Amino acid sequence: KGIVTIHHAGSSIIKVTLSDEQGTHEKVVSYVYVTINPASLAVSSFASRGEERVTSAAYGSLGQLSYGLSFNGLVYDDTPDTFTHGHGTLQAVPVDETSDASVTPYTIDIAKLGVSITVDGESYEDAFVSRDYLISYDTGTLTVTPAPLTVRTQSASKPYDGTPLTAEGSVEGLVNGQTVGFAVTGSQTEVGSSINTYTLAWDGTAKESNYQVVEDLGILSVTGESPTTYRYLGDGDQRWTKGSDGKLVVVVKRSA
Repeated sequence: KGIVTIHHAGSSIIKVTLSDEQGTHEKVVSYVYVTINPASLAVSSFASRGEERVTSAAYGSLGQLSYGLSFNGLVYDDTPDTFTHGHGTLQAVPVDETSDASVTPYTIDIAKLGVSITVDGESYEDAFVSRDYLISYDTGTLTVTPAPLTVRTQSASKPYDGTPLTAEGSVEGLVNGQTVGFAVTGSQTEVGSSINTYTLAWDGTAKESNYQVVEDLGILSVTGESPTTYRYLGDGDQRWTKGSDGKLVVVVKRSA
């Protein structure tokens, strides 16, 4: 009796010899044809941030991601690094870090990294061979979403003095030194309050489709009372008084 060990998938011919130890019968030789089918192996790609797998990331943050493969179906002591037995490896292909935001997901491709092998005297470069597994590939996807672009304008207040009240502002969140046209347009002269407005022009290097604007706008407030009506009574001493509408009125008395 004997034991035959076959290490890889494929077809083999096994020679079986039967002999009579007592010598009564002649040896009998037989051949057995054996086929071992490859095992099914599912390989899928994914993106992750730390220990968490992700399917979306904000524009400009793709450099913070890592990419990997999951293997379902490895048998015996095979690992993702050894299942080809030195005949190549698989690798997830990162999505380009500069990819624009898009409603259409980007594919996380799976690359076959081959090696140089020689078969029956023939040399093959960049060959990937997996004789023990029938591999199916499931490429993951990554959606790149617009990055938040925060527009802030400051609040300010002052007593009425007849001059415009303004305050500064800023834009935060532009990626990789990109630029936009930005100006604060808010102004408050009269007594009251208004939003410190701005204008944003996509005339620099940033693309509007890659950003989602988030506003944090201040308030401009002028306090006190402002003269809005003037009543001229002729030459004389000037004083302030209130009109019937409650607003200040400049009253000039005639000289006696």
